[in-house]
Amino acid sequence: MPRVLLVESDARLAQRLAARLDLERIVADMAASGREGLDMLNGGLYDLAVTGDNLPDMNAETILHEMREQRPGVPVMLLTVSNDVRNRIRRYRQGANDVLAKPPVLEEFVVRVWNLLRLAGKADNFPIRVDDLVIDPAARTAEIAGQCLPLTPTEFDLLLYFAKNKGKPLTRKQIMENVWGYTFSGRTNLVDVYVRYLRLKIDKTYKKKWFHTVRGFGYRFDAGREG
Repeated sequence: MPRVLLVESDARLAQRLAARLDLERIVADMAASGREGLDMLNGGLYDLAVTGDNLPDMNAETILHEMREQRPGVPVMLLTVSNDVRNRIRRYRQGANDVLAKPPVLEEFVVRVWNLLRLAGKADNFPIRVDDLVIDPAARTAEIAGQCLPLTPTEFDLLLYFAKNKGKPLTRKQIMENVWGYTFSGRTNLVDVYVRYLRLKIDKTYKKKWFHTVRGFGYRFDAGREG
């Protein structure tokens, strides 16, 4: 599981962020001051650091500098009380990989966290969550609402490809080449057959529409949205 260091003096905000990360199966360790956060960063294995800019013992410039000195390979997201563009530019120049105004919209915060993890090459084998579906690429397991899905290896590979491309219309050619590794000839219904298998195991069983046919194109994967 990804591990994030969350350095924030606002205890209520820190708890909200940590709780939202927990839903993504991301472990969040919290620190309330800059010095405490730096000690934890130095002693722990973190995939990402998130820090506020109004800590009781350090300003934004200092905490960014110290984090870069201690762990230059760890991406840093700065949560700032200022919404001024000049301030954001200054923070990027001081070492922040991302800057987000406080209080952040939780969904945007989570998307940005995952984006930084992926850019750092830290997210390829981490669990993927789409609504109440959780797919673990490393363990090759998938579950919905805590119930394990009985999938064949090919069904798992197809579901994983769909989840990685959530919301995007995918052609049968794209699916065939990325899941089976075949050049798509346009004469096989293999993709349609396996989508039907997944619909029986997921859509029909859990009474939610995940696999949507895009007429004349292919398929789109998106939880609970009617096609």
